[in-house]
Amino acid sequence: MRLFESLLLILLLLQLFWPALAGHRPRVGLALPVAALLLFAIHGLWEGLRWQMIPAYVLLAITGLLALGAYLRGGPARQRRWPTILAFVLGLPLWLLAVALPWALPVPGLPAPTGPYLVGTVSYHLIDENRPETYSPDPDDARQFMAQLWYPAASIDGAVAAPYIDHVEIAAPILAESFGFPRFLFNHLNLARTDGYLAAPPAADGPFPVLVFAHGLTGFRGQNGFQMQELASQGYVVAAIDHTYGSRFAIFPDGTVVEYDAEVAFPPGVEDAGNRLVQTWAGDISYLLDQMEMWTAGAAEPGEVDWTGRLDLDHLGLFGHSTGGGTALEVCGHDERCDAALGLDAWVEPVSDDVRAAGLSQPLLFLSAPDWISESNQQTGEAFYAASAADRYLLTVAGSDHFDFTDFPDFSPLTPYLGVAVTDQGAITQAAVQAYTLAFFNHYLRGTDEPLLTGPSPRFPTLTFRHD
Repeated sequence: MRLFESLLLILLLLQLFWPALAGHRPRVGLALPVAALLLFAIHGLWEGLRWQMIPAYVLLAITGLLALGAYLRGGPARQRRWPTILAFVLGLPLWLLAVALPWALPVPGLPAPTGPYLVGTVSYHLIDENRPETYSPDPDDARQFMAQLWYPAASIDGAVAAPYIDHVEIAAPILAESFGFPRFLFNHLNLARTDGYLAAPPAADGPFPVLVFAHGLTGFRGQNGFQMQELASQGYVVAAIDHTYGSRFAIFPDGTVVEYDAEVAFPPGVEDAGNRLVQTWAGDISYLLDQMEMWTAGAAEPGEVDWTGRLDLDHLGLFGHSTGGGTALEVCGHDERCDAALGLDAWVEPVSDDVRAAGLSQPLLFLSAPDWISESNQQTGEAFYAASAADRYLLTVAGSDHFDFTDFPDFSPLTPYLGVAVTDQGAITQAAVQAYTLAFFNHYLRGTDEPLLTGPSPRFPTLTFRHD
């Protein structure tokens, strides 16, 4: 709950109890609703109004009108007790509801980045004219997707804080519906801001190593925002893609919206649909890397941000969640530019047979929930781990579930009880994801010594650690 929301609710509670605490003194009693009204104005202008606070707004109006009426009637001799009693009896349940709703559905706030750099972010609409869009009903469509980069920034002067989700007025109802919730439930995401600033100039002390993140099936490019801005603050350029037809939504600059459709992504009777999806996503990443090579060489105009000499693609890491974790393995199995791979509860089964059989020659880290999606996926992942030749790590967070590895635990304190693969271990899992992702890429892309990679850590007593 935000600051002025909390202060407003405290004042409203005082208004309910004021007649009993202070007697009937209408002139003094009017000061509380006036103060509450001022707080309401500050809250609306500074923080923004949201539907979860509607009971508070209604209570503000009721208590204000009652106080005004008492003031106009003039004094204690003319006071009537029954309106005060009725206001309290009806107002207290309304106040409790006013507290419960914004607590249950807070405006998500990502952890503040801890690195030495400010964070910039910019998005691109990319079209690969050499790849037909196999998921589109139009055979003439070329593959297109949205990509977003987070990066170390030189300055944020004059820059605007980036929203948590672009085009949130379109995306939020789709996201809520995907969890089986009413479409309006996540409308407050329009108030969520990040610590990344739009098109801020990149820091001049690059080039910076590059990381590419792939979301899970029905995810979106910002689903691990807590990682994106932290890694950027630590001196990485981090790219993520909305993998069209596999992401929950892809929203293009011309207003076109492509929502996930299971029958399109996994057509009935198509046995290799999962592998086709992973290969398509891997193609997206390889195409993005091709573009980034041109951007940093100064051979193409990327738009708002000048990337010339800023991208160190000789030090490249891939990571992803679920299907995106499998995509990271697929890319590293076929694209020699990859230097290290990390999978967050990765779906390994749809990875191509040749990649699964050979494993990876690059360093590999799996960080997973105990179930690792399914028993068959766990067996496939362990076989992949055994087949890989370089340094490899197999880490498990006890008590965690699939979406604990994303931002979703921050959407509501009730998520562990809603059947959406989030547990009460979300904060612990996110902390482990943050720490081990940074340690892994620091060690294998920058050559730093990382104690976390040497064995079990007392910081994470619920995490099992294996290194081969």
